[in-house]
Amino acid sequence: MQCLLSAGLVYAGAADRRNLRIYVQIVAPWLRALGLANALLAVLMAAFTVETHTLLAALLTVLAVAIGSTALMFKPALDRAAIYNCE
Repeated sequence: MQCLLSAGLVYAGAADRRNLRIYVQIVAPWLRALGLANALLAVLMAAFTVETHTLLAALLTVLAVAIGSTALMFKPALDRAAIYNCE
């Protein structure tokens, strides 16, 4: 779902650069929420597999941290860059 929303932003930026700021402001909270939901899903998967597959659970935890940090730190920075570059 995040890929579809991001692709929609890329298309909107290519088609109508003037309104990209509005589109980014509308879609940004949804992308952040979906990123956090994906991180939570990875944590839950790690919790269910920790007894039988310890290495897999550790890798899922690393993946959850990467997804969560991307949703909380990098994606808002990219949104701000997109907003400031289209002015």
